[in-house]
Amino acid sequence: MWWSYYGFKENPLDIRPNENLYGIEHVEKEVIDYIRSGNIFLLYGPTGCGKTSLAYKIMKNYNNEFNFIYLNGEENPNPDIFKILERHTYKKALFIKFKVKKPVVLILDEFYNFSENLSKQIKALYDNKIIYSIWLIQIQENIQNATISFLNRLSKKIYLDFPNEEIIIKVIESRLNGKIKFDNEFLLRIIRKNNRNIRSILIELNSILSKLKHPIKDIISERNIIEVKEKQEEEIKVSKQQLQILEILLGKKLTIKQISEILNIPYNTVSKQVSRLYRKGILMREDINKNVYYSINPKYLNTILKKIGK
Repeated sequence: MWWSYYGFKENPLDIRPNENLYGIEHVEKEVIDYIRSGNIFLLYGPTGCGKTSLAYKIMKNYNNEFNFIYLNGEENPNPDIFKILERHTYKKALFIKFKVKKPVVLILDEFYNFSENLSKQIKALYDNKIIYSIWLIQIQENIQNATISFLNRLSKKIYLDFPNEEIIIKVIESRLNGKIKFDNEFLLRIIRKNNRNIRSILIELNSILSKLKHPIKDIISERNIIEVKEKQEEEIKVSKQQLQILEILLGKKLTIKQISEILNIPYNTVSKQVSRLYRKGILMREDINKNVYYSINPKYLNTILKKIGK
Protein backbone atom coordinates (compact mmCIF):
# COMPACT_ATOMS: atom_id res chain seq x y z
CA MET A 1 0.00 0.00 0.00
CA TRP A 2 1.30 3.46 -0.92
CA TRP A 3 1.10 4.87 2.62
CA SER A 4 3.48 2.24 4.03
CA TYR A 5 6.34 3.90 2.08
CA TYR A 6 5.94 7.01 4.26
CA GLY A 7 5.73 5.40 7.69
CA PHE A 8 1.93 5.53 8.04
CA LYS A 9 0.41 2.54 9.83
CA GLU A 10 -2.91 3.11 8.07
CA ASN A 11 -4.27 5.10 5.15
CA PRO A 12 -4.13 8.81 6.13
CA LEU A 13 -6.75 9.56 3.46
CA ASP A 14 -9.29 7.15 4.96
CA ILE A 15 -12.82 8.51 4.37
CA ARG A 16 -14.32 7.17 7.60
CA PRO A 17 -15.26 9.66 10.38
CA ASN A 18 -12.19 11.48 11.64
CA GLU A 19 -12.00 13.71 14.71
CA ASN A 20 -9.33 16.00 13.21
CA LEU A 21 -11.64 18.73 11.91
CA TYR A 22 -10.76 22.23 10.73
CA GLY A 23 -12.75 25.40 10.20
CA ILE A 24 -15.94 24.35 11.99
CA GLU A 25 -15.15 25.61 15.49
CA HIS A 26 -18.18 27.95 15.35
CA VAL A 27 -20.49 24.99 14.61
CA GLU A 28 -18.88 22.92 17.39
CA LYS A 29 -19.44 25.77 19.88
CA GLU A 30 -23.07 26.13 18.79
CA VAL A 31 -23.69 22.39 19.19
CA ILE A 32 -22.15 22.35 22.67
CA ASP A 33 -24.18 25.41 23.71
CA TYR A 34 -27.42 23.67 22.68
CA ILE A 35 -26.43 20.46 24.47
CA ARG A 36 -25.59 22.36 27.65
CA SER A 37 -28.92 24.17 27.44
CA GLY A 38 -30.74 20.82 27.33
CA ASN A 39 -32.28 21.37 23.90
CA ILE A 40 -33.53 19.18 21.08
CA PHE A 41 -31.80 20.34 17.88
CA LEU A 42 -30.86 19.24 14.37
CA LEU A 43 -27.50 19.31 12.57
CA TYR A 44 -27.95 18.90 8.82
CA GLY A 45 -25.77 19.18 5.73
CA PRO A 46 -24.57 17.33 2.62
CA THR A 47 -23.02 13.85 2.70
CA GLY A 48 -19.32 14.04 3.53
CA CYS A 49 -19.34 17.49 5.17
CA GLY A 50 -18.25 16.15 8.59
CA LYS A 51 -21.47 15.78 10.61
CA THR A 52 -20.64 12.34 12.03
CA SER A 53 -16.98 13.29 12.52
CA LEU A 54 -18.12 16.29 14.59
CA ALA A 55 -20.33 14.01 16.70
CA TYR A 56 -17.37 11.68 17.36
CA LYS A 57 -15.16 14.62 18.29
CA ILE A 58 -17.69 16.08 20.72
CA MET A 59 -18.35 12.69 22.34
CA LYS A 60 -14.61 12.27 22.89
CA ASN A 61 -13.91 15.80 24.16
CA TYR A 62 -16.95 16.16 26.45
CA ASN A 63 -17.21 12.60 27.76
CA ASN A 64 -16.47 13.77 31.33
CA GLU A 65 -19.37 16.22 31.25
CA PHE A 66 -22.10 14.20 29.52
CA ASN A 67 -23.30 10.60 29.19
CA PHE A 68 -23.50 10.27 25.39
CA ILE A 69 -25.63 7.63 23.68
CA TYR A 70 -24.96 7.44 19.93
CA LEU A 71 -27.34 5.57 17.62
CA ASN A 72 -27.15 5.33 13.82
CA GLY A 73 -30.40 4.90 11.89
CA GLU A 74 -28.72 3.04 9.05
CA GLU A 75 -27.22 0.46 11.41
CA ASN A 76 -30.20 0.07 13.74
CA PRO A 77 -33.45 1.70 12.53
CA ASN A 78 -35.58 0.10 15.31
CA PRO A 79 -33.63 0.41 18.57
CA ASP A 80 -35.05 -0.55 21.95
CA ILE A 81 -34.41 2.85 23.49
CA PHE A 82 -35.44 1.77 27.01
CA LYS A 83 -32.95 -1.12 27.12
CA ILE A 84 -30.23 1.10 25.66
CA LEU A 85 -30.91 3.78 28.29
CA GLU A 86 -30.82 1.20 31.06
CA ARG A 87 -27.46 -0.06 29.83
CA HIS A 88 -25.96 3.43 29.62
CA THR A 89 -27.38 5.01 32.78
CA TYR A 90 -26.82 2.19 35.25
CA LYS A 91 -23.41 0.63 35.91
CA LYS A 92 -22.48 -2.41 37.94
CA ALA A 93 -19.57 -2.69 40.35
CA LEU A 94 -19.34 -6.10 41.96
CA PHE A 95 -22.92 -6.68 43.22
CA ILE A 96 -23.87 -3.02 43.40
CA LYS A 97 -25.86 -1.23 40.71
CA PHE A 98 -25.52 2.55 40.62
CA LYS A 99 -26.82 5.33 38.39
CA VAL A 100 -24.47 7.44 36.27
CA LYS A 101 -25.00 11.06 37.34
CA LYS A 102 -23.89 12.73 34.10
CA PRO A 103 -26.74 14.18 31.96
CA VAL A 104 -27.80 11.84 29.14
CA VAL A 105 -27.32 13.23 25.63
CA LEU A 106 -28.94 11.16 22.88
CA ILE A 107 -27.34 11.49 19.42
CA LEU A 108 -29.45 10.09 16.57
CA ASP A 109 -27.39 9.98 13.37
CA GLU A 110 -29.06 9.35 9.98
CA PHE A 111 -32.28 10.27 11.79
CA TYR A 112 -34.51 9.89 8.72
CA ASN A 113 -34.09 6.09 9.00
CA PHE A 114 -35.76 5.85 12.42
CA SER A 115 -39.50 5.25 12.83
CA GLU A 116 -41.94 7.93 13.98
CA ASN A 117 -42.60 5.78 17.03
CA LEU A 118 -39.08 6.50 18.28
CA SER A 119 -39.85 10.23 18.31
CA LYS A 120 -42.83 9.52 20.62
CA GLN A 121 -40.67 7.48 22.98
CA ILE A 122 -37.78 9.94 23.21
CA LYS A 123 -40.19 12.89 23.60
CA ALA A 124 -41.66 11.21 26.69
CA LEU A 125 -38.16 10.49 28.04
CA TYR A 126 -37.14 14.10 27.35
CA ASP A 127 -40.27 15.57 28.96
CA ASN A 128 -39.65 13.45 32.07
CA LYS A 129 -36.01 14.67 32.19
CA ILE A 130 -34.58 11.18 31.75
CA ILE A 131 -32.85 12.37 28.58
CA TYR A 132 -31.27 15.80 29.01
CA SER A 133 -30.63 16.75 25.36
CA ILE A 134 -31.38 15.22 21.94
CA TRP A 135 -29.13 15.85 18.92
CA LEU A 136 -30.49 14.81 15.53
CA ILE A 137 -28.21 14.43 12.49
CA GLN A 138 -29.25 13.98 8.87
CA ILE A 139 -28.69 15.31 5.34
CA GLN A 140 -31.92 17.20 4.76
CA GLU A 141 -33.38 20.10 6.75
CA ASN A 142 -36.95 18.76 6.81
CA ILE A 143 -37.82 16.07 9.35
CA GLN A 144 -40.62 13.80 8.14
CA ASN A 145 -40.47 10.87 10.57
CA ALA A 146 -41.43 12.60 13.82
CA THR A 147 -44.67 13.63 15.50
CA ILE A 148 -45.79 17.28 15.49
CA SER A 149 -45.49 17.44 19.29
CA PHE A 150 -41.85 16.29 19.03
CA LEU A 151 -41.09 18.81 16.26
CA ASN A 152 -42.61 21.58 18.41
CA ARG A 153 -39.81 20.96 20.91
CA LEU A 154 -37.08 21.37 18.26
CA SER A 155 -35.09 24.46 19.29
CA LYS A 156 -32.70 24.92 16.38
CA LYS A 157 -31.60 23.68 12.96
CA ILE A 158 -27.84 24.07 12.42
CA TYR A 159 -26.44 23.83 8.88
CA LEU A 160 -22.96 22.40 8.26
CA ASP A 161 -21.55 23.05 4.78
CA PHE A 162 -18.43 21.69 3.09
CA PRO A 163 -15.20 23.45 4.19
CA ASN A 164 -13.78 26.20 1.97
CA GLU A 165 -10.82 25.51 -0.35
CA GLU A 166 -8.22 26.84 2.08
CA ILE A 167 -9.48 24.63 4.91
CA ILE A 168 -9.59 21.54 2.66
CA ILE A 169 -5.94 22.08 1.70
CA LYS A 170 -5.07 22.33 5.42
CA VAL A 171 -6.96 19.07 6.11
CA ILE A 172 -5.06 17.25 3.34
CA GLU A 173 -1.69 18.67 4.44
CA SER A 174 -2.40 17.71 8.05
CA ARG A 175 -3.34 14.15 7.12
CA LEU A 176 -0.26 13.66 4.95
CA ASN A 177 1.94 15.25 7.64
CA GLY A 178 4.35 16.82 5.13
CA LYS A 179 5.42 13.39 3.84
CA ILE A 180 3.63 13.81 0.50
CA LYS A 181 3.08 17.18 -1.12
CA PHE A 182 0.67 18.16 -3.89
CA ASP A 183 1.03 21.16 -6.18
CA ASN A 184 -1.51 23.74 -4.95
CA GLU A 185 -2.97 24.47 -8.39
CA PHE A 186 -3.40 20.75 -9.04
CA LEU A 187 -5.04 20.32 -5.64
CA LEU A 188 -7.40 23.25 -6.26
CA ARG A 189 -8.53 21.70 -9.55
CA ILE A 190 -9.40 18.45 -7.74
CA ILE A 191 -11.21 20.37 -4.97
CA ARG A 192 -13.29 22.36 -7.48
CA LYS A 193 -13.98 19.32 -9.64
CA ASN A 194 -15.47 17.60 -6.56
CA ASN A 195 -17.42 20.71 -5.46
CA ARG A 196 -15.51 20.86 -2.13
CA ASN A 197 -16.91 17.47 -1.08
CA ILE A 198 -14.00 16.38 1.10
CA ARG A 199 -14.99 12.70 1.04
CA SER A 200 -14.93 12.65 -2.79
CA ILE A 201 -11.65 14.59 -2.77
CA LEU A 202 -10.00 12.06 -0.44
CA ILE A 203 -11.23 9.18 -2.63
CA GLU A 204 -9.74 10.80 -5.75
CA LEU A 205 -6.41 11.62 -4.07
CA ASN A 206 -6.18 8.07 -2.75
CA SER A 207 -6.86 6.76 -6.27
CA ILE A 208 -4.12 9.00 -7.70
CA LEU A 209 -1.57 7.91 -5.09
CA SER A 210 -2.46 4.24 -5.64
CA LYS A 211 -1.40 4.54 -9.29
CA LEU A 212 1.94 6.28 -8.72
CA LYS A 213 5.32 4.70 -8.04
CA HIS A 214 6.51 5.27 -4.47
CA PRO A 215 8.25 6.77 -2.60
CA ILE A 216 7.82 10.20 -4.20
CA LYS A 217 10.14 13.04 -3.21
CA ASP A 218 8.90 15.67 -5.66
CA ILE A 219 5.71 17.70 -5.38
CA ILE A 220 2.89 15.79 -7.09
CA SER A 221 1.34 17.66 -10.00
CA GLU A 222 -0.62 17.10 -13.22
CA ARG A 223 2.64 15.98 -14.82
CA ASN A 224 2.77 12.87 -12.60
CA ILE A 225 -0.72 11.87 -13.68
CA ILE A 226 0.11 12.37 -17.36
CA GLU A 227 3.20 10.18 -16.92
CA VAL A 228 1.07 7.42 -15.35
CA LYS A 229 -1.39 7.57 -18.25
CA GLU A 230 1.44 7.47 -20.79
CA LYS A 231 2.96 4.51 -18.97
CA GLN A 232 -0.39 2.72 -19.07
CA GLU A 233 -0.67 3.42 -22.79
CA GLU A 234 2.82 1.96 -23.24
CA GLU A 235 2.01 -1.10 -21.13
CA ILE A 236 -1.14 -1.81 -23.07
CA LYS A 237 0.34 -2.25 -26.52
CA VAL A 238 -1.73 -5.15 -27.81
CA SER A 239 -2.03 -7.09 -31.05
CA LYS A 240 -5.16 -7.16 -33.20
CA GLN A 241 -5.99 -10.64 -31.91
CA GLN A 242 -5.53 -9.58 -28.27
CA LEU A 243 -7.82 -6.61 -28.91
CA GLN A 244 -10.49 -9.03 -30.16
CA ILE A 245 -10.17 -11.00 -26.92
CA LEU A 246 -10.41 -7.82 -24.83
CA GLU A 247 -13.53 -6.69 -26.69
CA ILE A 248 -15.23 -10.03 -26.01
CA LEU A 249 -14.32 -9.72 -22.31
CA LEU A 250 -15.87 -6.26 -21.84
CA GLY A 251 -18.14 -6.56 -18.81
CA LYS A 252 -17.74 -10.35 -18.71
CA LYS A 253 -15.83 -13.21 -17.10
CA LEU A 254 -15.02 -15.99 -19.56
CA THR A 255 -12.89 -19.13 -19.72
CA ILE A 256 -10.32 -19.67 -22.48
CA LYS A 257 -12.63 -22.29 -23.97
CA GLN A 258 -15.55 -19.86 -24.10
CA ILE A 259 -13.41 -17.15 -25.73
CA SER A 260 -12.13 -19.70 -28.26
CA GLU A 261 -15.67 -20.74 -29.19
CA ILE A 262 -17.01 -17.16 -29.46
CA LEU A 263 -14.13 -15.95 -31.66
CA ASN A 264 -13.73 -19.23 -33.54
CA ILE A 265 -9.98 -19.14 -32.82
CA PRO A 266 -8.02 -22.30 -31.86
CA TYR A 267 -7.90 -22.94 -28.11
CA ASN A 268 -4.07 -22.95 -27.98
CA THR A 269 -3.86 -19.58 -29.76
CA VAL A 270 -6.35 -18.00 -27.33
CA SER A 271 -4.51 -19.57 -24.38
CA LYS A 272 -1.20 -18.04 -25.52
CA GLN A 273 -2.68 -14.53 -26.02
CA VAL A 274 -4.63 -14.61 -22.74
CA SER A 275 -1.46 -15.65 -20.87
CA ARG A 276 0.41 -12.66 -22.32
CA LEU A 277 -2.37 -10.26 -21.35
CA TYR A 278 -2.47 -11.75 -17.86
CA ARG A 279 1.30 -11.36 -17.40
CA LYS A 280 0.99 -7.68 -18.36
CA GLY A 281 -1.66 -7.24 -15.67
CA ILE A 282 -4.32 -6.32 -18.25
CA LEU A 283 -6.39 -9.40 -17.40
CA MET A 284 -7.32 -10.81 -14.00
CA ARG A 285 -8.09 -14.46 -13.29
CA GLU A 286 -10.50 -16.09 -10.89
CA ASP A 287 -11.14 -19.74 -10.00
CA ILE A 288 -14.88 -20.53 -10.02
CA ASN A 289 -16.11 -24.12 -9.62
CA LYS A 290 -12.75 -25.54 -10.76
CA ASN A 291 -12.76 -23.38 -13.91
CA VAL A 292 -10.45 -20.41 -14.53
CA TYR A 293 -12.27 -17.26 -15.64
CA TYR A 294 -10.60 -14.14 -17.04
CA SER A 295 -11.80 -10.54 -16.88
CA ILE A 296 -10.39 -7.09 -17.66
CA ASN A 297 -8.46 -5.29 -14.92
CA PRO A 298 -10.56 -2.14 -14.16
CA LYS A 299 -7.33 -0.14 -13.99
CA TYR A 300 -6.94 -0.51 -17.77
CA LEU A 301 -10.61 -0.34 -18.78
CA ASN A 302 -10.65 3.27 -20.04
CA THR A 303 -7.50 2.76 -22.11
CA ILE A 304 -8.92 -0.46 -23.61
CA LEU A 305 -12.20 1.27 -24.49
CA LYS A 306 -10.25 3.98 -26.34
CA LYS A 307 -8.28 1.36 -28.27
CA ILE A 308 -11.43 -0.51 -29.20
CA GLY A 309 -13.12 2.75 -30.14
CA LYS A 310 -15.99 2.61 -27.66
